[in-house]
Amino acid sequence: MYRKRDNINPSSNVYNVKIVKNGQILKEYTLDELKKFKMVKFEVNGKEQEGPALEDLLKEFSYQKVIIKGVNGKIELIKEQVKDVILDFTNHGTVKMASKTAAGATGLRKSELWSL
Repeated sequence: MYRKRDNINPSSNVYNVKIVKNGQILKEYTLDELKKFKMVKFEVNGKEQEGPALEDLLKEFSYQKVIIKGVNGKIELIKEQVKDVILDFTNHGTVKMASKTAAGATGLRKSELWSL
């Protein structure tokens, strides 16, 4: 059985995506909140990806780059690259990054976002 985990509290069953700046949490999104954003669809390597645009999640914040961290690594994107990235919903109750153009962003699993 797969257990969803919170990025802040490992004993929790709630998975959250958080936006952090200078160590302070600015915003957290549950999966249900992420599903309220406009959905974007495209194919990467023949597989359909669907989810909210990263740009939409970050639009209320001032930033020049963002570091996206997941369980299998991290990637740093400049603001111009963010527009091509979505948070693709997985079958495991989490999100992963997907992008047609930002090399290394696709497949970053259980992602949490850190803006700088």
